[in-house]
Amino acid sequence: MWSVFTSDTDTGADLLLARLEAQNRALEQDPKNKRPRIDPRQLQMLRESDDGSDEDIDWDFWGQLVNDYETVVKRHPKVVARRIQAGIPSRLRGMVWRLIAHANDPELEMVYAELLKRESQHEKVIRLDLPRTFPNHEYFREKDGPGQSALFNVVRAYSLFDTEVGYCQGIPFIVGPILLHMSEDEAFCTLVRLMQYYNLRGHYTPSMEDLHVRLHQFEKLLAVHHPDLSRHLNAQGIQTTMYASQWYMTFFAYKFPLSMVYRIMDIIFAEGVESLHRFAVALMR
Repeated sequence: MWSVFTSDTDTGADLLLARLEAQNRALEQDPKNKRPRIDPRQLQMLRESDDGSDEDIDWDFWGQLVNDYETVVKRHPKVVARRIQAGIPSRLRGMVWRLIAHANDPELEMVYAELLKRESQHEKVIRLDLPRTFPNHEYFREKDGPGQSALFNVVRAYSLFDTEVGYCQGIPFIVGPILLHMSEDEAFCTLVRLMQYYNLRGHYTPSMEDLHVRLHQFEKLLAVHHPDLSRHLNAQGIQTTMYASQWYMTFFAYKFPLSMVYRIMDIIFAEGVESLHRFAVALMR
């Protein structure tokens, strides 16, 4: 399974450039959006605090990427794709996720602060689901602890921000890994960008239109890459919706180790939600 992360740098580079182009189009269509910037002091502080004990970070490369993401991607798409597929350093992951997703948005952070003051009709069911979301992770394990409180705040705020989606059980599994890499308000902005710019929202609307499209695409890919297995599942009446929906709604987080989920999310942020197909097909080997 791990080999799928670095299996196709050329395709990764193409998807990386396509994702960047889609983001730029979104910025052009909405004049209120601004190109994201990271305060260079944040990166400098992280670099100065690095004692080299946890991971070997190429600060020159990641510093250039953070300082001018678009230029570096356009000039060296294969290099960037390969580095991201190999895993964004954990100390930089939240910063890079926000940068790629255009989630550094002070105005949206102010919206989040206002939403926290309001009540949501979904609060009861959200609270019921919290103990079932990463119950073995120390940050989210404690009832009403800081992890569950942060998760509740972000998910509840989004249910108010996007009333058509409201609340869906898969959303906390997306928010949890994000919260482990950034603050609440940053996580809310990142979730909004995933929903808006990455067409993730259609996984959770009442009709789940984009989820059905992606499951259909996965079914076709499965028939191409694993024809015998595909025929066997069809003969048994096993449809992709029966086992793969949770994969696409939670980025595999409902069951798989977070160390793997982080790597999957690195690639999703860089290449798009369509990259989920790669992991789904690989899982069926």
